[in-house]
Order: sequence, then structure tokens, then C-alpha cells
Amino acid sequence: IYVYFGLPDIQQQKINSLSASGLYQAPQHNQYQAKLKLADGSVYANTGQVTFSDVGVNPSTGTTETRAEFANPQQHLRAGQFARIVLEGGQRLNALTVPQRAVIEGPMGKMVMIVNKENKIEPRPVKVGEWATVGKTQAWVIDSGLQTGERVLVDGLFKAMPGTVVKPVEAAGE
Repeated sequence: IYVYFGLPDIQQQKINSLSASGLYQAPQHNQYQAKLKLADGSVYANTGQVTFSDVGVNPSTGTTETRAEFANPQQHLRAGQFARIVLEGGQRLNALTVPQRAVIEGPMGKMVMIVNKENKIEPRPVKVGEWATVGKTQAWVIDSGLQTGERVLVDGLFKAMPGTVVKPVEAAGE
């Protein structure tokens, strides 16, 4: 079955910019894989393949019409059905990531709690990019606000108060 979706032009521009900077690598022959998240939150069992992307941008929506093809042997997918699509295959190079659970949404936007050199907690606003899977952990790519090597509080966020002294424990495999 064909699944048509609009690929936002702003995402395409970001990918082009990252590619030009050497920070993004598209899959070989631009063969992106596609996964469907169905309306009930489940993920469709079969992985699809992006088979078409229009050359123009729809000025009304700011998106490029794109098509992915999925095997549908049991006829679980039907025309007009709602689903979200997730494209896989591209790779951000040298990306700084933090587990999604470490990012807090506040009135001033997204932030993380860092543990400074004195082992005190301090809030830090961050600009996040896309979601990524790092090992088995769902993560945010951090576009700005953190530096490599800074310690980020991952667990116990709702008990953490700025200025509190903590005993940091290195997270295994994250």
C-alpha cells in the first residue's frame, strides 16, 4: 500500500544545511526506511521504503509530497487511515544527545538539569533537534545549550532543586 505524507520543507532545509556542514549522512542512494505509528499508538509491523519525493514544495502547506510503500498482506492498513510516519536511515554525525527523560519542558522552553563542578544542580536551557535512538534509549539531539562532557541529571528530576548538592553516579551505557 502507498502511504502519502508531507515532508516539511524546514526539515529538508535543516538536513541540507547539516549535510553541507558534514554533520549529516543520508542513507545510501537516499533509501530511507519508514515506520508507521498508528492512531492507537502501536507501530505497524512491516517497515516501508520511501519510493517517491516530489521536486516542488506545496506553497499552501510548506511540505513536499512524499510516498512510502508498505507491504500490507493482512490488509491492516486502509485508504484514508490516520498514521504518523517516522523516517529512518539518515545519521547525525558527532551529535550530542541526552535521554529524552532528562529534558524538562518549562515556561521558558526545554531545559536539562546539569551537575556542575561543585556537584550542585543547576538548570540549563537547551535547544533540541530531532529524536534519536541511541542503543535502546530514546534521546533528544541537543542543538545548543550543552557542551560535551557536561553532566546531565537523568533520574530524580522532580526531586531535584537548583543549588542542591548531589552525589552523581555515572549512568551505565547512556
